[in-house]
Amino acid sequence: MEQQLVRWKEHYIDLLNGPGIDNYPHIERAEPLDINTGPTTKPEIVSAVNKTKQGKAPGPDSIPPKALKANQPATTQIMDNLLNKFWESEQTPKEWHLNYIVKLPKKGACEAATGIAIPALL
Repeated sequence: MEQQLVRWKEHYIDLLNGPGIDNYPHIERAEPLDINTGPTTKPEIVSAVNKTKQGKAPGPDSIPPKALKANQPATTQIMDNLLNKFWESEQTPKEWHLNYIVKLPKKGACEAATGIAIPALL
């Protein structure tokens, strides 16, 4: 079992840290999108919270989706302050870059299996 876990870890490290787009010349770069890249707004936060699916597993931050919807005015205010603080400092917590990787095994080698990433909600 330990060898299998080590092999899965190696597989996902290789998969997720593979070569960047510059190593794939046949993929054309997309034109820049005309989108707002300024600080977040409260309506954006409300929209994002409303789109969060209920009953999903929490990620590394251990926050279940239903917790964000329990008191939306408070969630919106806290998130607005927090996100704009990160926007102004141009830094995000390292925990936001973590995912839980869950393997969904299939018959065959590691490469034949499917993996899903569960990110932090915040």
